[in-house]
Amino acid sequence: MERKAIQVKTVSTALWTFIIILTVAVCMKPAKGPTTSPLPPYNLPDGRFTGSAAEELMGKQVAATVVLTLKKGRIITVEVIEGVSLIAGVDSLIPARILQYQTPHVETVTGATASADIVMKAARNALLEARKKRESK
Repeated sequence: MERKAIQVKTVSTALWTFIIILTVAVCMKPAKGPTTSPLPPYNLPDGRFTGSAAEELMGKQVAATVVLTLKKGRIITVEVIEGVSLIAGVDSLIPARILQYQTPHVETVTGATASADIVMKAARNALLEARKKRESK
């Protein structure tokens, strides 16, 4: 009897070890970028459009001003011209993602979600300015 109990314990331990290793392997896969595919061209006029956004963050007023350049309905440049110096990298990574995916709705930066949101809101406001120009024609 004693021997069978040891075999069952060994199988159980081996199974748990396998499950733990499998779980760790799955969790350690490299993170994928945003799953959003680039959007089709916008029906917006060509030009440079400026948008701003501001919020209180950690007791400080944080703002961003973004300039989008549109050509043939595509975003061709994204520049953060003011603000968001609170978290390094937000002023370059988020604009790169906006340009890559052609939308201001992109994945944020871990640990800098609020700062990234301000840049994205400013970019959305720049697109709204372009839309206002199109509608005023």
